[in-house]
Amino acid sequence: MLPNKSLMKMLMRSIAVLFFCVVAMPLGQAVSDTDVYLIKAERVTIEEEKITIVGSARLKMVVIKDDHDPAYKGHQIWGRPAAWVFAKADKGTFVIHKPKPRIIKNKKLRPKNYELGLKNLEKAWQSSIQAAKDAQAGKPVGRIGYYKPSVTIKGNMVTAIEGKAYMFINRDGDTPKAQSAPNVRIKLESVFVTDLDKALAFYTGKLGFVKKQDIPMGETRFVTVVSPEEPNGTELMLEPNGEHPATKAFKTALYKEGIPLTAFWVEDIQAEYKRLKELGVEFRSKPQDYGPSTAAILDDTNGNLIMIYQENEPKN
Repeated sequence: MLPNKSLMKMLMRSIAVLFFCVVAMPLGQAVSDTDVYLIKAERVTIEEEKITIVGSARLKMVVIKDDHDPAYKGHQIWGRPAAWVFAKADKGTFVIHKPKPRIIKNKKLRPKNYELGLKNLEKAWQSSIQAAKDAQAGKPVGRIGYYKPSVTIKGNMVTAIEGKAYMFINRDGDTPKAQSAPNVRIKLESVFVTDLDKALAFYTGKLGFVKKQDIPMGETRFVTVVSPEEPNGTELMLEPNGEHPATKAFKTALYKEGIPLTAFWVEDIQAEYKRLKELGVEFRSKPQDYGPSTAAILDDTNGNLIMIYQENEPKN
């Protein structure tokens, strides 16, 4: 569906003003998330709660309109109009501050998994330190994930970004290639869920994925799972947005019509079907031969139908 023209003009006009200012100015809270894909780190300084990197990078920023617009039908995040901005920094300064979680001293007021969340945050920061050390040693550079950073622009070039963030150890495909050929890959997919803990239990305990990331994000968490055979492969995000009106309507329509939200490959579908049935997984259909593949549809207990499929040998 095409975005509302007047709103998109407003967003793009604002972006244009930001990018062509003569003097430096911060984007401030308009930027929700910024991913910095470092190409080369020229200087790395590591402190206990801060990492500073000077180097070249490509950036992807999400610009979000502050207020909710129910009439807007284009790109949105949490019901608010959003636009994606791609930029470059030839010699930018990227300051990473260690995110500090809210400390709740009263144990009775602590939410579920509070202590686990604190441990995961510290683990993520130590991973950031290791990634910075790798960059300092001249190893392939990873990615920096900022949340609501301050972005400084001079002319049409990003010169500095500062804020709370984590730095991720380099994985295959994280560093953009300095070439014009396409370098688009699928590294993250998602499914909408209504109960995050129940979904995590199903996708790990039943389907057999393993948890990759579990990071507190305000009132919710950023949780991903991966195949145990490909720990650095594509991550599946369990997105706790299943009760959003638009998401709920979308999921309900698919579920009612028996349409799978996504599909997962299996090596032996008959064996996997038997294994999952023994674990109590509910199936909408038994494995059926569709020519190029044999597939079955299961219920993920969170309002989604998931297809599992096996590729068939070509027939003469």
